[in-house]
Amino acid sequence: MAEYLIREATVADAATIARHRRLMFQAMDVFGPEDEPGFNAAVERYVERELPGGRFRAWIVEADGQPVAGGALLVHRGAVPFPGFINDEPSATLFNVWTEPDHRRRGLAERIVRTMIEWCREQGIRRLSLHATDDGRGIYARFGFEPTTEMRLTLD
Repeated sequence: MAEYLIREATVADAATIARHRRLMFQAMDVFGPEDEPGFNAAVERYVERELPGGRFRAWIVEADGQPVAGGALLVHRGAVPFPGFINDEPSATLFNVWTEPDHRRRGLAERIVRTMIEWCREQGIRRLSLHATDDGRGIYARFGFEPTTEMRLTLD
């Protein structure tokens, strides 16, 4: 069995983060392999721009020096007051949790989520949210995430 190392991502990981994001959306049937040809480049630009500032954070899991899983979060500073969170506290959105198929069922997604939660706790971030796939819902529920009433509209 491979030995797994989890580390915080750097700008040099932008292509890996973009690849994982594309694969995650493909697994959810949001788009196919040929859709959105500029998607990876747009994600890479985003990572290169936002990672150094600290608002965007990401973690990579490696096996034998190769990235096999990852996850990210976005910190929201000065969030609108919300019941239980009225003191202008930051919040975070977790996203982009992905594990390569050959490395699934080894607890890697759980390690990534735990790492992100611990990081948030160290930063004093208490309110976390995410969008869960059917496959990921159980992992998040074990950490105490609960379904919400969120809906979405995409304007043309």
